[in-house]
Amino acid sequence: MAEEDERLDALSNVFQSEQLQMLFSHIRHIGDRHRDVEAIHEILEKIAPKLFSNLTRRSVMQICRHFTIKIFERDDVICLQGDESDGYYFILHGAASVYVASDAEAVQAIDRSLPFDEFCDTLGARLVTLEANTGFGEVSFLTASGKASRRTASIISDGEGFVEPPTGQHLCCVFVSAELFELELQRAFNQKLNLMQKVAPLQKFILLQSLSDTELVRVAYAMYAKSLVKNSIVAKEGSRCSFCYFILSGNLRIYQTVTGKQTDVDGNEYLTRVVIDIAKLGPGDIFGVRELMERRSNFMRSAIACQNVTMMAISNSAIEKLVLTNARCLQMLERIYQHRSRWDSFRGEFHRKFPHLNNTNIDASMMKIAKYAFTRENCMDEREVHILARRKAASIKNYRRTLELIHTARHRFHHAVGPRTELKQRTLEILHDAKLEVVRGAEDAKESNYGADVAKMWASLHKELQDARDEVQPTRRKRHAAKRSKIRSASVDAHAVRRASTPDKRSGVTSPDGSEDDADDADDAAPATAAAPIEN
Repeated sequence: MAEEDERLDALSNVFQSEQLQMLFSHIRHIGDRHRDVEAIHEILEKIAPKLFSNLTRRSVMQICRHFTIKIFERDDVICLQGDESDGYYFILHGAASVYVASDAEAVQAIDRSLPFDEFCDTLGARLVTLEANTGFGEVSFLTASGKASRRTASIISDGEGFVEPPTGQHLCCVFVSAELFELELQRAFNQKLNLMQKVAPLQKFILLQSLSDTELVRVAYAMYAKSLVKNSIVAKEGSRCSFCYFILSGNLRIYQTVTGKQTDVDGNEYLTRVVIDIAKLGPGDIFGVRELMERRSNFMRSAIACQNVTMMAISNSAIEKLVLTNARCLQMLERIYQHRSRWDSFRGEFHRKFPHLNNTNIDASMMKIAKYAFTRENCMDEREVHILARRKAASIKNYRRTLELIHTARHRFHHAVGPRTELKQRTLEILHDAKLEVVRGAEDAKESNYGADVAKMWASLHKELQDARDEVQPTRRKRHAAKRSKIRSASVDAHAVRRASTPDKRSGVTSPDGSEDDADDADDAAPATAAAPIEN
């Protein structure tokens, strides 16, 4: 420890940064208990603001009290892939390169006495250069899964980076020990990892696709996952409403209780309460839109899980701050709200007029008529729907024109008369133009969301194009396979002819099928014929 302090004293003067000099003066020759953690925190907030992101104040103070400084010279090995993890590093000054090899055991067996260039070549591929205000070493802790954590990459110091001429030869890092990382930092990194896992499924929701990446991360941070088994009550009519539910998997049955009057045989009226189905919501849909838009404190309808359901719940206040501030999201919510309000009123009025009919059967055709689901088409106004339909028709027309172009090119190649080289070149040019149309059409169908049928059409056209190219200009592997098949077929035919023309060795007579069954029968019958006179 004393040697490390002396080395730190000797190297601290190489850094010209005033903030770094102040940091060194605060931690040099001072025990952990006597550090001025507030002053250290103030300095680190200026030169390393990302170090304390998503940390509680207690964790920040603990890190400021117990961290150490490590300084590496240019080309120093900080760690090798497969080494046991000793802690977390955060770069204050300088840069470091990350290398990853396919075999960690091979990296451990490298001879460190090799010249530096050869040594780096054996470390694997150089992925990235880490610069100031970035950290490394946390991945080995997050992927340990209860086992001893091992480094997943090799890190080499670059000093101040690859600049010509080099302005410095040293790398300065904050070092957090493994024990301190597990106590104070691992929870924050796990939360960040869980946050990224929550963001990915949210991108599938039509409502959230208009948000930027930063806004989407904020929405994910405000959400929490909720899983329910089949027949669980998600919401009950009249109960307190403060959340919206984004459905990731499973289905919800939305129903409502309607009060009516009926008359018995004596002419007396009595009240009835009947449950009528409103809708069925599946993955990618949202429950709680009406309550959100009307700012209701109680649910207007009930919801039950038709099967095991996974949802993301977010408070209505968070949606108002993070989603409704986006004009496009607000527009989509208003249109879905109008569709759902109209359908809910229609279902209640229909039951009052026709109480004897079955009101608990909602199928896909009814959902399509109601425009209840949170789909892109249901979020559009009439003008947008007309434009989308026109673009979809143009995409289908372009698909048919491209398909006809491919078929015409294939037919000309097989039946046209003329020099084969020129014909082949012309056909390949036509197929190249068709390939460009296929790529553009497939990308347009994916971005504009014309539907699965249009996307499938363009995917099938890509296979059709590939088959046409293989016919005109087969790949080397296919040419060799065809040649081998032709040679094998000729060899089989020659062998069959040779067997048919070979005479029988024992009888001197060739069997029609090349077999020796007739000769064997003759050999078996001969002794029996010779033995007959002896018996008589």
